[in-house]
Amino acid sequence: MVILIEVDPLTEFFSAIRNPNTKRGYEKDLARFFDYLKLEGG
Repeated sequence: MVILIEVDPLTEFFSAIRNPNTKRGYEKDLARFFDYLKLEGG
């Protein structure tokens, strides 16, 4: 029997960041990068 677990790498990455200020910084940088690439996301 095989159990398949799906993991979202971005969610795992942000869950590993404990400091809220660091997390906000990464979120802002990522949003800026997506804006540069003209990507939309929810």
